[in-house]
This record gives sequence, structure tokens and C-alpha cells, in this order.
Amino acid sequence: CSAGTDTCHMNATCAYTGPGTYSCTCNTGYSGDGYACSPIGHCSAGADTCHTNATCTYTGPGTYSCACNTGYSGDGYTCTSTRGCYPYAASFTSGTTPATQCTAWNTWRAGLPSSGLGHLAMFGSEDLTGVKCTDPTAVQALANALRTGTSGTWTCDGLSWVVGTCGAGVGIGAGSSDCACTSPGHVARPCIGNDNWGGMGSATCPAGPDQDYSVVFCGETDFCACVGSWCPQAGTLGQYTRCASAADGCTTCRNPEIRYGTTTGGIPVDHSGNRYDLWCQQLDFSDYATSSVVLGTRSCTSPNGTVFGGTSWDETTWHWCDYSDGFWFDATLDYHTACSGTSITSVTCVP
Repeated sequence: CSAGTDTCHMNATCAYTGPGTYSCTCNTGYSGDGYACSPIGHCSAGADTCHTNATCTYTGPGTYSCACNTGYSGDGYTCTSTRGCYPYAASFTSGTTPATQCTAWNTWRAGLPSSGLGHLAMFGSEDLTGVKCTDPTAVQALANALRTGTSGTWTCDGLSWVVGTCGAGVGIGAGSSDCACTSPGHVARPCIGNDNWGGMGSATCPAGPDQDYSVVFCGETDFCACVGSWCPQAGTLGQYTRCASAADGCTTCRNPEIRYGTTTGGIPVDHSGNRYDLWCQQLDFSDYATSSVVLGTRSCTSPNGTVFGGTSWDETTWHWCDYSDGFWFDATLDYHTACSGTSITSVTCVP
């Protein structure tokens, strides 16, 4: 070994075992008999300890790194889905200082994730539509500020969003300071320590009428992002869904409407060909399946028309098809009946 006359592999270690004899052992990160050594690739061999929802990357012999996939947050060894929503919802009474609402607020703030968020919505019984922020950078910054109690201001979707300390607690305002007396305004400050707890679409101090309000952060995709906006159905030739409103922490789309190419007004109805799990997945709820669909009566008067789920006509990918002849990409909808009691008035996508 010391003379360098051994025949060990270049990535092996030679060990003297007696006069004229030696042994060869592959170095750490390599495998073999010592005379032939190959880099150990834990990723390719499936020997890594990355989480199921993470990607393993080879970084050298015997070493690798793990990174959580899109839609998950963590260190790569433990990954948690961020496609869900983190809703705060409470009821407030005019002239009354919040108590349990404040406790719930602080618990909610502490549980907001440090990565993976993409949407924020604030709404309530006085303003069911409310306001929203869809810039992932701003959304995550707002969540981090709320979680840590750090003051800051961010611009998102045309509004100034402010997190700060107001009275005895941390609050958030959209379109105004978290501590402003805006009327009407969108402000949540359940821990202020008095009866000026804010409001959604109402006076914020003095307090407005009795009301429920919610502040909801969501991950990669949620139905709050589809309220008034067309959300693409991935894999289709150009089909989209939008919601009249969202509920249940942005996991429910109410009165969904379908667009195909440039044609809008598709009203989905109950049909044996409907695949609600695929619909959810096309909308990027990739870890989701439907938990419930509610049927009711909606208007199918032209230019609206009924659509059902299928895999023929305009394309073979599952999509919504015209109830009359199947075809409607960039064309008119032809069927305007069968909307009574069979129209989809809401769909919920949950894990």
C-alpha cells in the first residue's frame, strides 16, 4: 500500500494485512469489492429517505438532497400539503369586546405555514364577495407577518394590505391600515381589546352591525381564486371554470360556470359521465377528490346552456360537453332545458 503498487480502485482505500498482502475497501459513497468501485446513487437506487412527496437529487457519491414537490412545504424529509386552506371564521356582536374570537385568532395565526401559500381572501356576511390577494409572494409575506406579529404593507390586486399591531393584538386590513376606522372597510382585528373589532364591507369603528367574517389563506389553488376569474382546467384544449362565490374555506365553488375556448355560459348538470374527481384535479387540486356536489335549479336561457362530462366530441380528455350534440368549443351552446333540479349549484374539492 505505502509503495503504491496495490491494485485497489482509485476510490478505494488500501489496508496492509501482512507481508506482501493487503485489502481494498471502497470509500464512503462508493460500492464494490475495492478493486472496482462505483458511486452510490441513493436516488436511482430508491435508497434515499426523501418524503413520498419530495424529489431526490444526486449531489455526489453517496450524497443527495431532498426538496418538497410543488404543493408541499417542509425540509424534503417531511412534506406537508399546502394545497389546503387555513380559514379563520368567527361571529361578532356589535358593542361587544371579542373574547373567544381573539383566542381563536391567535391560535390560527400561529398555525399559518411559512411557505406554499398562494391566495388570501377576506369576506363576511356583510360582503360575501369580499377582497382577495392572488400574488403568492405578497400572500406568503402577509401570512408570515400575521404569524410573527410583524408590521408591514404589501400591494396586491390593486389594494394596499397592512398587517400591524392595533390595540392589544395583531390585525390585518385591505385597502386601509389594520387600525383605521374605514367605512365601509375590510379589517380584521379580533384582539384589539375593545368593541372595534373591524368588519367586512361595513363600518369598522365604531363597530358595524353584528356579522360573521372570515380571513382565509390557501395554497396552490383554491376556489377563492376562481371567483370572478377563469381558472384553467389543465389538460383540456381550453376549458375553464369560474365560481359565483366560494365557501368552506375556499374549497367549495358555488354556481360554477364553464367556458370552452371563447364560449362562456356552460351550466354543468348531473350526468353519469361526470367525473368530479377529474374536474377537481384539472383545476390543480391534484391531491383532491370531490366530497360533495349539490344539485338545484339554475338558468339555462341562451346564451347559457347545459353541459355534461364526457371524453368524446371536441377532445378525448375528460371535459364538459354540450348536452345537445357534444360540441361547443368556440361555438354556441345548443341545449337550454333540463336545468330544473339537476344543475350543479356547488362542488367541493377536499383531500
